Amino acid sequence: MKKILLSLFLFLSTYNLWSQNNFWQEAKGPYGGDFDLVKTTNEVLYVTNVSGWQYTFRSSDGGASWDQLNFLQSSFPNAKDKVARAGAAGTVFMLVYTTAPNSSWYRTNNDGQTWVEMADLTNYFVETPGGVMLCTKSNKLVRSTDGGQNWVNSLIYNRELHAVNDPAVGLIAVDVPNAQDTSRVIFRSPDNGLSWDTIQIPFLYDNYLFTNSGTLFCTSNKILYRSDNNGGSFQPTNITNALTLNGTTLQSGRIVARLDFDDYYSDNDGVNWQKFGPQVQGFFGNYAPVSPLASGKIFRNSYYGIYSSINAGLSWQFSGNGLRPGEVEDFKFVTDSLFYGGNMVGVWRTADAGETWTQLSQNSSLLNSSSPFQITSTGGIVLTQDYQLLYSANGIDNFVNITPSNQLPQYTTNYIFKNPANDHLFINTKTGLERSKDLGQNWEMVYAAEYAKTFASMVFHPSGRIIASDYEKKVYFSDNEGSLWQPLVIQNIGSFQPIKVAPNGDIYAFRTLYLDNALWKSEDAGASWTKLPPTLSFIYYSFGFLDIAADGHVYITDGYDNVYVSANEGLTWQTLPSPFAGTNDHNLANINISPNQYLYVCSTFNGLFKSGAPISNGAYIKGRVRIDADADCSTPDAQNPLKNRVISAAGENFEYFSNTDLDGNYVFFVDTGNYQVIAHNPNSLWWHYCEDTMVVELPELLLTDTADFVSIPISFCPLITVHVAVPQLRRCFDNEVYVEYCNQGAELADSAWVDILLDPYLSFVSSAQPHTLLGNDSIRFFVGNLPSGDCGQFQLTVHVECDSTVLGQTHCINAHGFPDTLCTTVPNWSGANIEASVTCQDTTLQFHLKNTGNAHSQILDFIVFEDDVVLMTGEDEYDIADDVVFDFPANGSTWRIESEQEPGHPFSNLVLAFSEGCGGFGSLGYINQFPVNGIQPAWHRMCVENTGSFDPNDKQGFPTGTGSEHNIRPGQTIDYLIRFQNTGTDTAFTVEVRDTLSAFLDPINIRPGASSHPYIWELSGQGVISFTFSNIMLPDSNVNEPASHGFVQFSIAPYADVPLGS
Repeated sequence: MKKILLSLFLFLSTYNLWSQNNFWQEAKGPYGGDFDLVKTTNEVLYVTNVSGWQYTFRSSDGGASWDQLNFLQSSFPNAKDKVARAGAAGTVFMLVYTTAPNSSWYRTNNDGQTWVEMADLTNYFVETPGGVMLCTKSNKLVRSTDGGQNWVNSLIYNRELHAVNDPAVGLIAVDVPNAQDTSRVIFRSPDNGLSWDTIQIPFLYDNYLFTNSGTLFCTSNKILYRSDNNGGSFQPTNITNALTLNGTTLQSGRIVARLDFDDYYSDNDGVNWQKFGPQVQGFFGNYAPVSPLASGKIFRNSYYGIYSSINAGLSWQFSGNGLRPGEVEDFKFVTDSLFYGGNMVGVWRTADAGETWTQLSQNSSLLNSSSPFQITSTGGIVLTQDYQLLYSANGIDNFVNITPSNQLPQYTTNYIFKNPANDHLFINTKTGLERSKDLGQNWEMVYAAEYAKTFASMVFHPSGRIIASDYEKKVYFSDNEGSLWQPLVIQNIGSFQPIKVAPNGDIYAFRTLYLDNALWKSEDAGASWTKLPPTLSFIYYSFGFLDIAADGHVYITDGYDNVYVSANEGLTWQTLPSPFAGTNDHNLANINISPNQYLYVCSTFNGLFKSGAPISNGAYIKGRVRIDADADCSTPDAQNPLKNRVISAAGENFEYFSNTDLDGNYVFFVDTGNYQVIAHNPNSLWWHYCEDTMVVELPELLLTDTADFVSIPISFCPLITVHVAVPQLRRCFDNEVYVEYCNQGAELADSAWVDILLDPYLSFVSSAQPHTLLGNDSIRFFVGNLPSGDCGQFQLTVHVECDSTVLGQTHCINAHGFPDTLCTTVPNWSGANIEASVTCQDTTLQFHLKNTGNAHSQILDFIVFEDDVVLMTGEDEYDIADDVVFDFPANGSTWRIESEQEPGHPFSNLVLAFSEGCGGFGSLGYINQFPVNGIQPAWHRMCVENTGSFDPNDKQGFPTGTGSEHNIRPGQTIDYLIRFQNTGTDTAFTVEVRDTLSAFLDPINIRPGASSHPYIWELSGQGVISFTFSNIMLPDSNVNEPASHGFVQFSIAPYADVPLGS
């Protein structure tokens, strides 16, 4: 059964799954897309889309046209999933998944007529133009000359290596750097991997570029360095703001490169660089890593398509005809067959429902932002191209320039507004808003203003009123066709963008009100406004994300991968199935409804999707979860709602998930049919559902069935759960520690507290939370009375010692919440309780396994590790107070003991203790390869390796796993830590962190944890958890670097039946 998560972007899965569900079907949008380009020796070109390797195309005419390799779709029809890529010798490779996660690589040289399975191939490999293959195997490269059937060592190094076909110098290998590195190395092979020359780079570089002469360029700290002696020495060039570096060497010897987001060239082998003229500046993307064609044509790729130049980079033309999926930002229908699409490339037209597209315009620079356009009532089109306004009476060709004499502003999106009642055009110029009543033949100024005060959105009401919002978040109206504009006086108003009118005349507008993103509604042509219930999480501030169906249902996207619908004029919202599953870079940019009421969503990177049926098809399941007032399951008037309870609805083809809101409500929008609705219990010792499963029947469209659930407490006591998070520990610095606590029990926690035990190498600095020092590195924090279901968080500052620690040493912080006492009998548990401890005594490291319970234990297995090697195993049984001691040498290794816990234990599932640095720090980095938590949920431990520096935007999982495959135990709960930083140039008002979960992780087990700032979390889409930080006011790093950081933590466990090796 497929699983769709409703109501929750870092990518966890080991492979990608394209969305295949009955709600959506992939539509054929305009050409383009984000592709990797490969050139073969006979100048046949291949491209594979970057997001998932789902599409591979070939061009035999130098990129003028592209044909999809359709044989890839028909090959291996029984595969669960498959991805493809092409090599420089023209070989097509396919990774075929049979039963996840089992997979094999295959290759074909005859368009899929035959496939040969390849032995022992990883995902990091390269094929040279001569057919030699190089593959990454941990810290070495292996080489094959027979298509991957046999492999021999080619290059061994002390870390992971990746081979690259460099278009200038041939085969090279680059190292994967560590955080502690101060230099890097590049290997270069003159003979396809038989031997290697070493180029030592005495600094950490960000990007590199070779020229045909062998000169090497590297960027570091924004400076471009040059070496013409194989890295023997490096000299700085005249480029001091090299944020990027990529390029190619022309047949003339000229080097063209992209630096600091502009194009440069050098005619003296890179000694000096000059910037191209403004006609070629813009975000066309990187130069493709292929050498020029024999004709001199060069290529570059962007998010939006492949571009080519035949005049040494002086001008560029779109070279992606036939490539899909292209990016789509705007969409307008004439009929369900004839419609137009706009994107960063230009404006496109189709007359056959997207089978073929004709390009009507092309921006010469992607700095021109988008390509707005409007369709006239007579079938013409008005569009912008390079800051000019063009009009075609037939909507196809014969464009005439109708740009107002005051000219359009540059470096921005020039939105075109059209009155559907009379085809009057409105557009911002450099001096204000102008109007044309004759499709651009004549223009008149109707609102003089600086550009910053002109209009960003405009809507035309059936009454004749026009409402518009400017870039200064002010709203205006006109009741005389736009001749006179007056301010619309609304208290505390923000900018409207977008704004749409429903068939009944109601106006819906997304606006920012004191940093509060929300959807508002007006029923009186804008005279007054009502804020709709805030049942949705943060919605991306995007123009055009709102549309309204003929039946009045309101549809919006969140700018990422979720689509929401309201069938009751915005009072409540429901997440629809996402068009995506397991793909990166979702970014839904627009939403449109066709005349026949099919729902289209436009994706920035993954193309166009269309509902499989008109959007009037569907039915609803709704309900509420509450507590029974007297816990007898017979009271019909249960009152108190239960929030964040997970509900699932399983139908014939899909299983949907949602979580209840603050009032205990949930709602599903599903296809017709029968569904089994289940309320999932968060803790069976504390809670019970009177009935946890109900069957609903939805035989007809738009029916609503209800499934309410009543939960009763069975343990009448509180249960404090804790979660500690440490985003970083920098040696010799103060660092922040965050602790989240919740009462998951059924009763008020009276005078609750949390004890924190610090690592001995950490010293407590301060905390605003009331606390007392207990001694021996322990601090007690008082959190007060905590009602059932409530949570809180506090923060403390610790200092990492400088002289007594080493770089990379692991420090652990333990949290224990109180009260934690059981108030009910635990079935199937004898009462035995095994605890593990470790001490370091001069030359001896000593482990203890002790029964601190009140009963004799069963026979329990134990295991001892030295670093990541099993040193000994055994079994024992423990009488009350029995203490078994194990002595080992204090040799600087990382030691660990694990034991089974007594079966049926209510909290502990694993007994463990570990030690690093006993007898010196001979080994580091092993603690987090294994679990560090064995008791839940009132206890939690976080272990972090100290650093000298860190990446401000990253994601970490704990335990990290053992070996190169990072293996963990079946059923192991994983703690994820996501860190982010505002590296922009202004304050971030709202931040949303979205994480697509692996298909192997069970969303029922999600437990949001501590964070740097307050957040609201949701489980939605298809396996996506989102954390929304509203009003976070995160300063940019240039203004306040320490305060520019944030983080969030959560834990989740895999499904119980996940196969080994997943």
